[in-house]
Amino acid sequence: MEIKLAIFHHCLLSGLEGHVHTDHAIGIMAEQMAALKDSGLLDAASEFHVGVNGDEGDALVAAQLAGDKARVICHGSQAKTELSTQRHLQAWLPGHEGWRVLYHHSKGASYHPGDTFPGQWRRCMERAVVWGWRDCMAEMDQGMEACGCHWLTPEKYPGIIKTPFFGGTFWWATADLLMTLPKLPEDVWANRYEAESWIGKGPRRPLIRDFHNDWPGAGCANT
Repeated sequence: MEIKLAIFHHCLLSGLEGHVHTDHAIGIMAEQMAALKDSGLLDAASEFHVGVNGDEGDALVAAQLAGDKARVICHGSQAKTELSTQRHLQAWLPGHEGWRVLYHHSKGASYHPGDTFPGQWRRCMERAVVWGWRDCMAEMDQGMEACGCHWLTPEKYPGIIKTPFFGGTFWWATADLLMTLPKLPEDVWANRYEAESWIGKGPRRPLIRDFHNDWPGAGCANT
């Protein structure tokens, strides 16, 4: 049986009380969309969803960057976190058993353009799940339920980490795994970290492949 792939991308092109530099955010998304295309992943995917925290103008720009294959969902300017797109993903899951899902986002859009670290971290994660998507598929063919970078656990980081998750929130997961996860909370600023920890809140630990097994940022400076 053919395995179908879906891409979910969350972006923010303006807002957060002026903390998002729009030209910088557009540049990040343009680079990410080029990576999806040049890696061959966009062609391989059956569906491509782009969630936008912003108004119709932001959604129009996102649609132009994402291309014709994208289904763009405008969450409105009141949307505060990645939970807006993840809640859309969660609602999509029923009826998509057996699919494999990539979730990633415009990491670094809310940082100052002169801060190089977020871009280094983002490219580190993209190297694993976008450019290396075929390796992720091979791992999942062997039974892995999720693939990503920086799998942080309470055992490895006691007192810091309470729920295991992929630091940075770029991951592949099976739809079947995602359907076991709890209902996502309301999209409010106080819940913003729930988007990161959701992947590890199921009834058991998922079988995962970590392509960068350390704290986010470690070893990413030259990537």
